[in-house]
Amino acid sequence: MPFWAEGALRPFLGGHAYYLGGYAGFNQLGHFDRLTLASRIFGRLLVETEIGHVRTVLTNWGYQYGQENDTGVPSVMSQPLLLNRSPHTRDLTTSFFDRVRREELLTDWGMRTLYAVHRAVADLGFCAPQLRSPPLKWSATQGCHRCGPSGWNGGTPRRP
Repeated sequence: MPFWAEGALRPFLGGHAYYLGGYAGFNQLGHFDRLTLASRIFGRLLVETEIGHVRTVLTNWGYQYGQENDTGVPSVMSQPLLLNRSPHTRDLTTSFFDRVRREELLTDWGMRTLYAVHRAVADLGFCAPQLRSPPLKWSATQGCHRCGPSGWNGGTPRRP
């Protein structure tokens, strides 16, 4: 398949699999625009309206995520809407957010953004807030975002 066709084909086929067979293994499809898929399934106006509610809360709190030019919230919110089989933020419950985290249904980057989304949905009154940010995943090869790769700190003298 040509590279240029790949981005358009995955949401198209994913939509058919979603409708016909209840497919929800979107992480197995690799990188594609989940917002396009959610818009095709639920309708662009409804999806944008629901995402807009969350963006408004985040913007009022000073998050960069809420800004119109940010693609993080629409991208991250699209997959939970699809997994929950509902375009409404009111249907994103505490148990659903817990399931997304427990089953790791988003990428690591998506899971960090999900924390902000969860807080905003809780502020809207649709679920209980998550009280603490999820722990960062760390590996010896990647490090963590606070420390960087483990090799960066190896030769650094530490104060007692």
